[in-house]
Amino acid sequence: MRGISTLVAAVGVLAACTEAAVVRRTTSTSPSSTTVQAVKATSTASSGSSSACAAVSETLGSDGDSTTPILPSDALACLQSVPLDVKRSSDFIDFIEPYIQFQSTLAYLENPPIGWTLPGVDVLGGLAEIQNNVENGTYQSQWDFEVDLYALVNIFPHDFHFNLPMPLISVFEFQTIEGSLVSVSKDGLSVPDVYFKFDLDWEYLVGGLNWTPSPLVSINGVDIADYLQYITQTTSDYQDPDAIYNQAFSSLAFDYNPFASRGSGSAFVIGGHAYGFSDDSYTYKFANGTTRVFDNIATTSIDFTDIATGQDLFDAVDLPPTEHATSSAAASSITAAPSTTAAASTTAAAASSSPTVSSLAGYPSPIVIHPDGYTSGYFLPNSTIAVLAMQGFVDEFETDENAAFFQQQTIKIFLAAARKAGMTKLIVDLQNNGGGDIFNGFDAFKQLFPTLDPFGASRIRATPEANYFGTIFSAAGVYNTTVNTVYQSQSSLDVNDHAFNSWSAEDPPVTIYGDNFTQELRYNFSDIVTESGTGGINVTGYLSNANPPPQLFSSEDMVILYDGSCGSTCAVFSELMKSQGGVRSIALGGRPQLGPMQGVAGSKGAQVYTYGNIAQVASFLPDALDILKSKGIAAPPLPPAEFIIDIEDPFPLGDTQKLAAGARFNLRNNMHDGDATQTPLQFVYEAANCKLFYTAKDQYEIAGLWQRVSNVAWGGAKCVEGSTVTSDNTFPAGAYDTVPFGQSAYSTVEQPYQPGLIAQKSDV
Repeated sequence: MRGISTLVAAVGVLAACTEAAVVRRTTSTSPSSTTVQAVKATSTASSGSSSACAAVSETLGSDGDSTTPILPSDALACLQSVPLDVKRSSDFIDFIEPYIQFQSTLAYLENPPIGWTLPGVDVLGGLAEIQNNVENGTYQSQWDFEVDLYALVNIFPHDFHFNLPMPLISVFEFQTIEGSLVSVSKDGLSVPDVYFKFDLDWEYLVGGLNWTPSPLVSINGVDIADYLQYITQTTSDYQDPDAIYNQAFSSLAFDYNPFASRGSGSAFVIGGHAYGFSDDSYTYKFANGTTRVFDNIATTSIDFTDIATGQDLFDAVDLPPTEHATSSAAASSITAAPSTTAAASTTAAAASSSPTVSSLAGYPSPIVIHPDGYTSGYFLPNSTIAVLAMQGFVDEFETDENAAFFQQQTIKIFLAAARKAGMTKLIVDLQNNGGGDIFNGFDAFKQLFPTLDPFGASRIRATPEANYFGTIFSAAGVYNTTVNTVYQSQSSLDVNDHAFNSWSAEDPPVTIYGDNFTQELRYNFSDIVTESGTGGINVTGYLSNANPPPQLFSSEDMVILYDGSCGSTCAVFSELMKSQGGVRSIALGGRPQLGPMQGVAGSKGAQVYTYGNIAQVASFLPDALDILKSKGIAAPPLPPAEFIIDIEDPFPLGDTQKLAAGARFNLRNNMHDGDATQTPLQFVYEAANCKLFYTAKDQYEIAGLWQRVSNVAWGGAKCVEGSTVTSDNTFPAGAYDTVPFGQSAYSTVEQPYQPGLIAQKSDV
């Protein structure tokens, strides 16, 4: 066991561990955290203020920073005191609706197919209801309006490609302060309990203290599992209850990068209470009978020096920067480039905070590792089992211009080393892989299956605006490495890898599920224009990489490991690995119940676009229309007004440049080859072949987890009861040997009504 001084140096949690352990051993109910004491001291000083925002300002004082604790009740009252700006809020709805029309899943969300495990949402209907609430006086504050709109776009669709940052939502971060939680099983097969990780640290990092961790059983009298499921489902953009539940906890994979800003990796600590707390302190009960009261806090990075009222806060964050009383900035449109100085300083700051990663905490010494840490390779000792760990398909800060090349090379070097060392089995660990560069996903698949032609087809919602773009750009015919768009027939191949001869051939349109879509579209990896957008790589098997090494591992000798967070590019990669590669999978964690779990549940959409991306496409129209005129081709009629995006004016609320980059929609639906129902994979239930629960040791060293996975995949060890199709709970033989959708897959959370929310189905 490591000594206490070593623990302080290596983990930096001893003080927090000490306090957490001491308070849980006693029955006293007075919080002993120095952070809490600081909060109480500042709140006393500000208790005479008439305004909650003034109280926040006094708490922060002249020396306050983003770590200064604020009473959550003061923070929430400050937000609730912001007066509603009826005109700006109504105009904001009108401004964003044409952008939201590009979201590819609107029809499916409004009436989810069987297999969707959560409530549905009528996004466009919700927008109309929110706008009506703004105009008829239903909302009492700007905060009420922004909470409803934020939930409608960011949460209810459960698609992390669908985002709309709202200014007030990001003013405060509401946090618990007792550290992250973990969900662990005694043997990886029995239903897990919830613990404070600091309690486990005493047993697994220190030891010899006669210390027995006790599970947490309730918060404020609510069963702990029910509590965590509620706070995560109402704040998470993941699309499956088990994946959502996993977000409440920390894990080694989540904290893989020692230089990243992810913190504890626990929505219980930060993120799960986005709308504030019901009280400044909560009561925690443990299985050993101990009851503790722990305080909550809020923090902010906003300068509150000149903020004393709700109106002041509105002026500071909701007014576009050009309209601030102290602003001298020039007016900005959605297509305007960010300030060169600001962009450069942001990039430099991110780059300087992300030095080369040589190893990952809790992981063995790697055979090879990406300089940014998110791709690494390992050999299990005394075996011929290799592990390829990929926590993403892009670097943590998305600032490394060489990240795509390094990932391609890391995988290539790893496979060469595995071949030389005689490795015969491969675990592909995709825990905490939220996607990234789409072409790196295709490349990883091609390195593992060099003889297969990746299908990877998708459909785009064929709105009148999309059809307008496609007709003009296809007819203009400009398609090169400088000017090209997704909305032109030259940029895609059909399902049989043939070129489209016109936009009308690509977008007839095809009517599916009551909505219009393009034909299925595939990438042309032999096209130099397509490859120019691949982050500096040619996908393995094409162009300069046309002759890759032969396949090393057979399908039955590979297994994929998930924790439910796989999405975006990870979902595309996973579909290729399963449907074409025939690779089986194991999912980890999930709700405390037996039975199956989905492994891919972040966003299964195939590509995301920002509002800035689509605005840039629209900015090409004048030149394209000039080309049509020179060719004597008549321009198509304009689409209806509700589909035409405004790229000239700033957003009516907030910082236009931040919103242009942060507001996003899912552009492409991910499609399965040969599916007669033509259902996007986002709405297809796909359980992993097996489920395992985390154990306590998995929180400290990952090699043991990989060994358990190996024992299940190739050694006959058991899966969680009911998570496989085999009668003895062993690993099945085929990638599609999975437990079908059933009642247990549905969420059990009951959400209060908000605009757009549709009651969850119960059919199977």
